[in-house]
Amino acid sequence: MEMDHAEGSSTMALLQKSIQSNKQHQQMLASYTERLETELSQIESLLELAEHEEDGEADAAIIDIPGSKRAASLIPSNLFLQPESPFYEDASRRSRYLRATVIHTMKQKELDALTEGVKEANHRRLAFEAKRNGKLFWDIESDDLLTNIEGLDWERIAEKVSDVSVTPRTAKECETKWLGDRHPKINRGTWSSEETAQLTELARSYGENRVNWKEVAQKLDTNRTPMDCMRHFVPKPHHYWDIDSDDNLRKAVKVYGKDNWNVVARHVSPNATAQQCQNRYLKSLDPNLRKGAWSDEEDNRLRSAVEIYGLSWVDIAVAIPGRTNEQCRDRWLSKLDPSLNKDAWTQEEDEELNAAFLEVGKKWPELTKRLTHGRTDLQVRKRVDYLLKQRAAEEKQMAAEKRQEKQRAREESQRMPVQQDNLGVGGITSQPLTNSEGVLILTPSFVVAEAIALVTRQHIGHTSTPAVQVEQATTPHTEQTSATHNESIATAQTEQAGTIRPRPKPRRIRTTRAGPADPPDETPHA
Repeated sequence: MEMDHAEGSSTMALLQKSIQSNKQHQQMLASYTERLETELSQIESLLELAEHEEDGEADAAIIDIPGSKRAASLIPSNLFLQPESPFYEDASRRSRYLRATVIHTMKQKELDALTEGVKEANHRRLAFEAKRNGKLFWDIESDDLLTNIEGLDWERIAEKVSDVSVTPRTAKECETKWLGDRHPKINRGTWSSEETAQLTELARSYGENRVNWKEVAQKLDTNRTPMDCMRHFVPKPHHYWDIDSDDNLRKAVKVYGKDNWNVVARHVSPNATAQQCQNRYLKSLDPNLRKGAWSDEEDNRLRSAVEIYGLSWVDIAVAIPGRTNEQCRDRWLSKLDPSLNKDAWTQEEDEELNAAFLEVGKKWPELTKRLTHGRTDLQVRKRVDYLLKQRAAEEKQMAAEKRQEKQRAREESQRMPVQQDNLGVGGITSQPLTNSEGVLILTPSFVVAEAIALVTRQHIGHTSTPAVQVEQATTPHTEQTSATHNESIATAQTEQAGTIRPRPKPRRIRTTRAGPADPPDETPHA
C-alpha cells in the first residue's frame, strides 16, 4: 500500500514537471514565432523596395534617412588636400568636381560682399586713371561704379567674397554671378509683345541648329540675359495634379519618405518639381493633416510656440502636429494675436484702404503696411473682398434701376393722351405737347403745323402788299390756297393716325398785287 502511494506521488510529480516544461516550451515557441513574423515583414518590405527599383528606373540619388549620421573617416578629409599628401592630386580633382556639380547658393552677406567688391574695384581703377592723368580728385556717381565691367580684378573680388563665405568662391563664379544676375542694368521687367516677337524671330532664325542664346541676347539689345531669353522662349511645361499623379505621389512618399522630395518628384511626373510635391502632400494628401475647427489644446500650443519661435511659422507648425504653417499663421493673425484690432471698420479706414488699393492692388503685405489702424493682411484681404462684392452689387442695382426708368418712360410716352385744348383746325396742334414731367414731345401734328406756319411767314415776307384776296368762291387763287391747306391738314391727320403716306408737292400760291394796270375798286360795297 505504501509502495503504491509512493509510486503515485512520483508519477504526479513527473506529470507536473512535464506540464511545466511544456509551458516553457510553448512560451519559447511563441516568442520565436513573433520574431519570425517580424523578420518576414521586414523581408517583405525589402522585396517591395527591390521590385520597385527593378522597374527600369533606378535612381542614382542620395537618400536622406531621418536619424541617420554620415559615416566619419578615421582620417580627416582636409588632410588629403595637403600638398604633401600622396592623394593630393586625386583629392584636388574630386574637390573641383564637387565644387562644379554641387550647388552652393550665395547668401545675402556674400551678395553684399560681391557688390562692395565690384564697387571698390571700379573705384580703384578710376583712382589709378585719375592719378595717371594728373588729377587730384575724381568725382563719379555710385551707379557708375557698379555698371562698368571692364578692367575688374575678379580674383581680388573673389577673395573678398570668400572671406564671408563658408564655401570658397572662385573668380569665374563671382564674375558669372555678377554679369548674369546682379548687374544693375539687367532688365527684369515684363516682356512686351514687340520684344517677344523679336525674340521668337531671332531664335527661329537658327532653324534646326543649336541656338546661341548669348548672341540672341546681344541682338535683342534690351538688357536681357541669355538665360532669361531661353526661359522666355522655351517655357517649362506646368504640372497639373490629377488622381493618377496624387497616387504616384503617395507611393513615392511611402518609399522615399518626407525628406527626399527631389527623388519623389521624379516618380510623380516629368514636369513636377520638388517644391510642388512637398506642398501638395503636406497641405492636401498627408493623412495626418487636420482640418476644421481648432481645439483649446491646439490654441494653447500655438500661443506657446509663438512665444518660443516668434513668427517663424515653419518651426511653429512642427510643434503643432497636423497643422500646416499657413493654418497656424491664419489662426494667429485672425483670432489669437493679442494686438489684433477686432473693431468694426470705420469710414476713415475704408477710405484709406481704397486709396492704398488703387496704388498697389492686391499686394497684401505692402497694402497692410500702408494702413495705420493695426489691421493684419488677412483682415485687409477679407475687407477688400467684401468691398469689391458690395460695389459690384451696387453697380448691378443701379443698372437695373436705369433700365426700369427707361422702360417706365417708354410706356408713359405710349400711353400719353392727345391734349384737345392745343388742337387747331383739322386736328393739327398749334402748340407743343408735354408729358407729366414737362418734357417736350414733338408730335407729327405739331411738326406739320410749324411747317405750315413757316410757309405762311415766308409767303407774307415775299409779298409787297400784305393784302391777300380772301373772297370765297370768287377768285381761283383762293380756292387753290384752300385746297393746299386742306391737303396739309389731311396729311397731318394721316400721320397722326400712325400711317405714313407720301406728301403731295406744295403748290405755288399766287397773289394779286395792286398796280396801275389793275386800279382798286373805289365803289363802296353795299
